[in-house]
Amino acid sequence: MLLLMKILRITTLVLAAALISSCSSSSNAPAASPSTPATSVAPSIIPSPSMASPVAQQGLDLDPVPYFFAPVDAMNLPDWMSQLSTVQMPADATAYNASVGILAVVSVYYNANNGGDPVPVFSVQYMPENVYTDFQNMDGPQEVGNQVLSSDGNVVAIFGPQDYLFEPGSIDQQIVDEILQLAYKPESYQPKIN
Repeated sequence: MLLLMKILRITTLVLAAALISSCSSSSNAPAASPSTPATSVAPSIIPSPSMASPVAQQGLDLDPVPYFFAPVDAMNLPDWMSQLSTVQMPADATAYNASVGILAVVSVYYNANNGGDPVPVFSVQYMPENVYTDFQNMDGPQEVGNQVLSSDGNVVAIFGPQDYLFEPGSIDQQIVDEILQLAYKPESYQPKIN
């Protein structure tokens, strides 16, 4: 028992030293991580130029779109936020988007309560206002989503499903319906702090 207590104390001291060391490092920015298909909803810490300490931004990071999806209240996010993830466009789709003036696109996926593969719920498109206007003036099917907000000459547009993703009335479909209602509200998006 005494040996176990000594090991626990040493482990606690090592963890505390590692935490202190990481907090006192010269950079407050998160370490770069390799690109993965899905990102977590853990809060990102981004240094604020006007403050000595970093500002926590919470919600779903929509990278490469420079916004967080933080519906309702960034400090009281819905329970289903932990079931969301993002997937970036493949390189060929990114190249095509760039050729038509779209700056960034990311898809938001929902992990259903009943398991199974994540399901795409909506995509977020980020482009200059004039590019969005040009798409609206084109004949044919809609190629970009509905404008949700415009800031600094750029538009955030949302493209959602045209049909049910789950059985109508199911818990998962009710959650998706709530997600989509919030996805089309400008107050659900918080710009990233540079």
